[in-house]
Amino acid sequence: MASGRVVAMAICLVVAIGCAYIGNGASHMAASEEPASSPSEQTLSPSVEPSIARTHDAPATASPNPSKHPTSPPTPEIAFTPIPTVAPSQVSGLAASDQFWEHFYDTCFFGAFPDQVSSSLAEITRDSDVVLRGTLTDLYSEHVSGDAHNTYATLSIVDVLKGEPRSREPGRLVVQLGWMSSDETSLRSLLPAHDHLWFLVHESTLDDGNDRDGYVYHMTDYLQLSVLRDVGGIVRVIKPEWIAGALSRTHYPVPLEGTSFEALVERVRDLAGGASVRVASARTAPTMHEPRDRFAAC
Repeated sequence: MASGRVVAMAICLVVAIGCAYIGNGASHMAASEEPASSPSEQTLSPSVEPSIARTHDAPATASPNPSKHPTSPPTPEIAFTPIPTVAPSQVSGLAASDQFWEHFYDTCFFGAFPDQVSSSLAEITRDSDVVLRGTLTDLYSEHVSGDAHNTYATLSIVDVLKGEPRSREPGRLVVQLGWMSSDETSLRSLLPAHDHLWFLVHESTLDDGNDRDGYVYHMTDYLQLSVLRDVGGIVRVIKPEWIAGALSRTHYPVPLEGTSFEALVERVRDLAGGASVRVASARTAPTMHEPRDRFAAC
């Protein structure tokens, strides 16, 4: 009996040792099968997701409200610098005067209706509200449409031969020179320094329905017939050869080219003294004529 008990105890001991060995080996195998954690995961708090952590590790370029499709940064606004205004200045000489008036010679149907333009010095004096001797001192423009502008000149009055000029500023007068497709910036530095003889009508005389300010004058006729230049004491007609081509060499004012300007002034003064009241209907009804060399449509 005793020997049998000893044998049984020995068998139990062997079984216990074997079970302990098997259990310890299994635990080592389970530990070796677990994946190694990354360094970044070891430093994270259990409540922080890896994707958020990577966002914080990246450079801070995202906006506070990141979008799925970010837009390009807005284009900065460009500050436009106004073009400097050229100060008005006067130039002397016939060539400079020709260069200035080249921009204002009016070809619009000029020569198509010869009986509808002033045929003599007496006629244009009679039809004018104001005739004066004056010098250009400045230009400015008024936008009309597209690239077209009404161009106005300020005159310094030297002598009034007919009428009573209306003006905001004593000794000054505003005259519309015509239409231009460019601004007056370049021409302000080309103002002729010499005197001119101006044949003008007040804006109230023009029954065209336009609202005006009461201080603007317009050419009595085509500009090249309404402005005569004093260059060195000699009358200089604006483009006399063009006028001769459109009308004739004997038509006003071509014969005045090269004559004494002072004699012209006194002649107009005499004509103005006996000038009749302007009658707009004095001219005959329009008659179509064959276009001549310098005729052009508007």
